[in-house]
Order: sequence, then structure tokens, then C-alpha cells
Amino acid sequence: MDLHNYGKPCYIVKIENNTGNINWTNELPFYLKTNKYNYSFKLEGENYQTGNKYDFVIYLKTLDDKLYKYKIKGKNLYNTIRRIE
Repeated sequence: MDLHNYGKPCYIVKIENNTGNINWTNELPFYLKTNKYNYSFKLEGENYQTGNKYDFVIYLKTLDDKLYKYKIKGKNLYNTIRRIE
């Protein structure tokens, strides 16, 4: 799954499945540059079956130690992303 970071540089520090049993293979913490130069990054995982729904939360930590959570849910490569808490 290709995603963009439109905020400040940060790290993905945790990925938590709510629906589905995806085994995320990105080594954490995973550094994300800002999208200043059309930078995208890949979230990679194993054990996802095409056509199944997924729902997970990624935890992002900024360089000044602020923590943000984003919920990503969808099916295949169609998803919605929203900030929570």
C-alpha cells in the first residue's frame, strides 16, 4: 500500500490490527519524510487475502515526541484514513 506523509517528518512506531490478521513487515520504527517532493512510502504486510476488509491503526511519533494515531480501513487498495484521538 503506497501512502504519503503530508505532515512533518515522523516515525511509524506501531501498527495495530483491528480487523484482519495482517503481519506488517516494515521494520519499526519506520522513518517517514515529508511529502515536500512527492515522496510516498509503502506499508507492507503478509497474510492479507485480496477482497477481505482491513482496519488498522498506525501510530506516528514526530521528532518532537508528539504521538498521532491514524485509522486506515478498507478493502484491497481502496481505503479511508482518518486521524483519531
